[in-house]
Amino acid sequence: MKEDNIKNIFLTANVHQLRTSLSGARWAIESVIKNSDCVNKDLLTEALNKIVYSIEMIGEILKFSEEDFNEDKIKLYKNKFYLNDLIKKIISNLSFLAQEKEISLDYEEKGLFEINADEKMIGIVLTNIFDNAFRYSPKSKVFISIEKKDSFVKIIVKDNGIGIDPQEMEHISQKFFRGKNAIDFDPKESGVGLYATKKIIEMHGGNIKISSVLNKGTTVEVSLPLIH
Repeated sequence: MKEDNIKNIFLTANVHQLRTSLSGARWAIESVIKNSDCVNKDLLTEALNKIVYSIEMIGEILKFSEEDFNEDKIKLYKNKFYLNDLIKKIISNLSFLAQEKEISLDYEEKGLFEINADEKMIGIVLTNIFDNAFRYSPKSKVFISIEKKDSFVKIIVKDNGIGIDPQEMEHISQKFFRGKNAIDFDPKESGVGLYATKKIIEMHGGNIKISSVLNKGTTVEVSLPLIH
């Protein structure tokens, strides 16, 4: 992998996470403003936490942009953790988006799964996937599940959203590519999220599979190695 591509992966992933965090803070603060007659300290605390997290992500961006490194210097900071806990945290962090888009969420766990991975990077990956499902499935339903498949844990995300044109599927993980219907739906997006997501998953020895039907929905399956 070329040095500039590596930098782009980490910069892209962190910027995408930063936007999500700031969006959550904005939603929380706007909610307080609309209900100014009753100050909700818990909601303000949630906004503060998201802003602090965003500042930390900015630090990550600066670190990766200033450091002169190549593929051999890339280090994933792996630790053992339960994927279940991380998924619940991400769902909680994106609850503002689910409410804003009027999403009905169904989450199912088929076991408790421990992995050895860079928790922050996997968090970025799953945040991006969940964010896409919520963002492109307004007033619909999203189903998230985790289950064991051979020596891997599989995260499945199904939505009933706008879907992807079959002629565009082969380009979906290319950097900056966006389907025509996605552009029409939300022209502000950059199209870099899935590109970075795929690279980070592969760096962990996993894989991602995307299937979709135009105007009916998309299914994303992420497989990550379990601890043996």
